[in-house]
Amino acid sequence: MAVVLNDWYRHQREFDAMARDSSEVVLGAEADIYAEAMGLTAQFIDATANRDDFNSLTVKRMLGAATHSFNLLCSAWDSTLTGRYGAAASHQRSINETPDLLKGLYIEPAFAEQMTGTESDVKRARRIVRDAYALAGSPEAKTFISERQRHIKTLHPFSHLTFEAMGVALGIGVIGGQKVGVLRAGGAPARKSLLGLARILALDAVELTSFVVVVLGKEDVTAGPVPELFRKASTLIRDDLDQEEILTGEMERFLLVRSDEEPPHPDRMPEFAR
Repeated sequence: MAVVLNDWYRHQREFDAMARDSSEVVLGAEADIYAEAMGLTAQFIDATANRDDFNSLTVKRMLGAATHSFNLLCSAWDSTLTGRYGAAASHQRSINETPDLLKGLYIEPAFAEQMTGTESDVKRARRIVRDAYALAGSPEAKTFISERQRHIKTLHPFSHLTFEAMGVALGIGVIGGQKVGVLRAGGAPARKSLLGLARILALDAVELTSFVVVVLGKEDVTAGPVPELFRKASTLIRDDLDQEEILTGEMERFLLVRSDEEPPHPDRMPEFAR
């Protein structure tokens, strides 16, 4: 049966293509590093089928977690390009919990049989990692869980309908010293939001690569393409991200773009203020 698309859906598909094109023009190193990291991760996920223990429960659990996080990164990136920043941010917590689960399974393969498929698995994985640090005499044993919980806690609001989630969902910019949020049913690209989220997702992609190389590829992370990828990510992205002004609190002004209008180019926010 042929699918008949209504006018809104047809136009939205066209508008999404426009938004992606305009967003990709703005992005530089962020897109290159994200693409390189995702390409490497995909190669190692694909190669898992060649492992002798491919049918083991532990490998299946690791492969499932890695693939899920990879697909979330794909969706988050596309949402970022189309200006649906809230959708992109809502994946952040799961993406950031994946390394904990992968490390736990790698350190203690028997953990695969103990998993319940609930949030408690991540807590158990963190305890496994902490105990491994303690056994090795690493000072990280004392702070690992608290630091991970602190980091993940900052991402939790974006998984629910909170002011933080609704705020990040906007295309955000600064016009005349005012924080301005652009609203558009279907997404509104804006440079500040685009660059901020793209940089975060690129670093998340690099982090996933580093763990997949070890737990699925069983390779030395200090050799091969990963160290160079880390160097580029740190040099080209992390410094910019650390210096990025984070817009918090209520927006001082809102701009509404109709859903049947083309999405704005990420650099065009000032034009809507006139």
